[in-house]
Amino acid sequence: MRMSLKESTPNSFRVVFKQSAYDEFKRLDNSVKLKVAAQLLKIQGNPLVGEALGNKFGIDLTGLRRIYVDNRRLRIIWEVQWDRVIVLVFGIGSRDKEEIYKLVARRFKEKECQPHNPRGGPA
Repeated sequence: MRMSLKESTPNSFRVVFKQSAYDEFKRLDNSVKLKVAAQLLKIQGNPLVGEALGNKFGIDLTGLRRIYVDNRRLRIIWEVQWDRVIVLVFGIGSRDKEEIYKLVARRFKEKECQPHNPRGGPA
């Protein structure tokens, strides 16, 4: 399933994924993908929705935000890049033993990783 988000308007941000986050999205069950997509549309319209993250479980996630999906079973974690008018999704996953936070912290520190635009074209 290819993710389709409405085209960005002057008042909305473009949603872009780290490749690994997009792979996580693709592995989700279709019913959950729809719930994630609905939350991504909220984020696209207001990138400050959700909760700002700081230090979670001893992991520095300053600069990232999160929102819950599917009755708090999943979290979407992203960074707002104001200068590029994009929301960069770093991870979609469960909080199971704080794994998603550890995983996102590693991805956040990886400067060489290029974002993935699910609609094609440069991120």
